[in-house]
Amino acid sequence: MAGTEIDTAVVAGAGGKYSTVADNLGTSATALRAGSLSSDKFGREYADEGEQWNAAITALAARTDAWRDAARAMGVGLNASAAAHKTTDTTGAADVKGAGRG
Repeated sequence: MAGTEIDTAVVAGAGGKYSTVADNLGTSATALRAGSLSSDKFGREYADEGEQWNAAITALAARTDAWRDAARAMGVGLNASAAAHKTTDTTGAADVKGAGRG
């Protein structure tokens, strides 16, 4: 089969964008954690609400960390792919061009 050139600059650029997203998500998770307060800061009568607030913020920060890790993995994967694959067969090129358009 004839080879089709892959635009590695575009693939690597996408990898860079995912890496930037990962950096931003890390910053967001840190900011979320800064929003947590000890339950006594809510006053004696609102300690339960304070604990619920902290649990929600902690869970949100953990999920943001997971999102960051996934974005970082996508960036690394795309950069590795751009470095490793310079050509593909025609069917593979069509698959790549159509990815994400479903």
